Amino acid sequence: MGRHGTKRKNDGDQANGYGTPPPPGAGGYGYPQGAPGTPAYGYPQAGTPEVAGPYGPGYPGGPGPGGPGGPGGPGKKKNLAAIIVAAVAVLAIGAGVAVFALGGDDSDDKAGSGGTTGQPTDQPTDQPTDQPTDQPTDQPTDQPTDQPTDQPTDDPQVDPNATVGSEYIGAWEGPVLDENGDEVGYYQRIEIESGYGGDTVATQWTVLNNLLCEEQAQLVSSSDGLALSGTGITGAYPDGATCNPYTSQTLRMNGGSLSWASGPWHAELTPAEMQPDSDGMPYDIHSQTYEGSGYSIETETTSYAGVLALTWSDGSCTWESPMISGGLQASSILVGPGSVTSGSCDPLPSYVMEWEPAEDKAETITFTPYAGDGESFTVNRQVP
Repeated sequence: MGRHGTKRKNDGDQANGYGTPPPPGAGGYGYPQGAPGTPAYGYPQAGTPEVAGPYGPGYPGGPGPGGPGGPGGPGKKKNLAAIIVAAVAVLAIGAGVAVFALGGDDSDDKAGSGGTTGQPTDQPTDQPTDQPTDQPTDQPTDQPTDQPTDQPTDDPQVDPNATVGSEYIGAWEGPVLDENGDEVGYYQRIEIESGYGGDTVATQWTVLNNLLCEEQAQLVSSSDGLALSGTGITGAYPDGATCNPYTSQTLRMNGGSLSWASGPWHAELTPAEMQPDSDGMPYDIHSQTYEGSGYSIETETTSYAGVLALTWSDGSCTWESPMISGGLQASSILVGPGSVTSGSCDPLPSYVMEWEPAEDKAETITFTPYAGDGESFTVNRQVP
């Protein structure tokens, strides 16, 4: 049919949406959410207080499940402070210390210039010259300078001989769990490519009810599974949101699944239905218009993870939602939060979309807010 080909990733481009989300109410599709007010993943927005994240101070924090759920009537006015009340984050860094090098200054040169004018030349000349020159120069300069080099704050100790095994390469997805094995409301998608120690080998998407973060990670070692270290955030939704990357992560093959861990969080990720650089917009719903509950929703012809999947309108505002998880044959997908593109309205939450498999096009789609308290609603296909 031609519309479902592959897409090459450009620099800075986000790509690929895959997998089939769990049914509504199953939970566990995104990042840790917990009870209302519980900090999750992401940075604080303007005017929001900082709240410690699940790891404690210095680790990811962010919004709770307070995003708009379901269509509470078209044209909801903007009140981001109420919606993303806990949209906070704290820089997710590993343990490290800032060390300041105490370099020698020109006082060393002055001390070695032959002593102080007007003083006796026998004893005062030798002592101020030899001792201040040797001790302040050797100790403050050599020791503090070596330590930051050997123990860098931001750069992990990378094994240049590390490699990514072929069994890891591809796209993996699954809900994130806490140390008790409970789903916490985060959903993780990770795409892994080949590379060596120090190379960027992973792109990750993490979705909550009202936040989506995209980031990348480099390979640190491969002696016991794969050890990764976050290199930075490459995208965040809705517009204006910011996120912190994971710090250290470990990946190990576990039969046909991939065990992922970072701090107190872990997940058993399974192969995604759609692999990297492939279209994830299902045949059943592509290039259609659906209406219901005050919304008109247009589906894209093709879409990839982090790329536009839906355009919403209610007559006064429009929103755009990115693809997170899908597949050509899927009967459900996950889309990220809807960013406002016109009008003065609140962002929309992330949604799980479900429909009955169809011979041609799905006639109805049910939208359920992901990891939130909002109500589901149904839209109907509009026949041209």
